[in-house]
Amino acid sequence: MATLFSANGGSVSVKPSGGALATFDVTEWRLQEANIIADTTTSAAAYTTGQGTIENHSFSFSLPVDSANKPETAIPPGVNLTIWFKVGSLAAWHKIINAVIESVSPVNNNAGDVFRVDVSGRCGSLTAYSAVTPA
Repeated sequence: MATLFSANGGSVSVKPSGGALATFDVTEWRLQEANIIADTTTSAAAYTTGQGTIENHSFSFSLPVDSANKPETAIPPGVNLTIWFKVGSLAAWHKIINAVIESVSPVNNNAGDVFRVDVSGRCGSLTAYSAVTPA
């Protein structure tokens, strides 16, 4: 039987171009591995055809804001960075170089939640399950 891995311990580390490394304890992170598909359909085909061209990943993460976690100052929209997604309890990270932060959304939900920030971005080149720690 396969072993399941705990998501507890997952974090996100970011290093803006020319900046310092910052690590955030997150509630959740999501990574969508994707590729831009070129349309190669011709009049001879009875269906659409395509060809993968370049990587086009997207990601998001959510974290509570506290005295140690203030992501809106460390990673403003538009910044290029390297980002590491810690894979739960494993000693592994998904790493994207040349990623771009697309949005930083403060969320104030007075119905049983704390003040948090949702961050999303895309682009870059992905290395999955890297054993190299963020630096």
